[in-house]
Amino acid sequence: MATADYSAPLRNPFEPMRILSDDQIGDIHDAAVHYLADHGIKVLLEEARRTFADHGDATVDDDSIVRLDPDVVAQALDSAPSQFNMRAPNPARDLPIGGNALALLPAGGPPFVSDLDHGRRPGTMADQENFLRLTQTYDVLAATTPCAEPTDVALNIRHRRGQPLGRLRCSTHCGRRRSARLTAAQFLLEGRVGIRRRRRKGTTTLAAHG
Repeated sequence: MATADYSAPLRNPFEPMRILSDDQIGDIHDAAVHYLADHGIKVLLEEARRTFADHGDATVDDDSIVRLDPDVVAQALDSAPSQFNMRAPNPARDLPIGGNALALLPAGGPPFVSDLDHGRRPGTMADQENFLRLTQTYDVLAATTPCAEPTDVALNIRHRRGQPLGRLRCSTHCGRRRSARLTAAQFLLEGRVGIRRRRRKGTTTLAAHG
């Protein structure tokens, strides 16, 4: 069965919808910059406060409030590129970000998941693995995310468990033919956890939500 080839980056041929005028956007930006200078922001991490103070980029109060000079904020914004590439283990799957490039990704970090067999419940590492498998059955999804919060893993090591898993699966599975990945995913999902796939609609019943 022929499938669409999404290996090339998606591009938006249309001009983005403009809800605010340039003057309105400028007013919001100026208000935010002046708020950072006049009222500041509370920075809880002591190391971060020391970094601001040591580089002379801000004034740090005793109550952990950091006030940023408008010129420093402007320099930081100017240093950020408007477009860049996210590098993949397979260079052919590099993902452009910015401009008219479109990057479709699944949601990341919902604390709860649900399916037809078990209903709504806190997410686990097994759910995270299943969502990664689902993500990799769709070529149009450009990258993986931590699709569910694995609440069965200690908070201080969740990132170390989940991120390497995503990189490993992406480097070993991404870029293969969609039909081959779909066959493997059907076996893993239907054979191991019994998730029902609605073939007519092309959707599944496994969902993550807040």
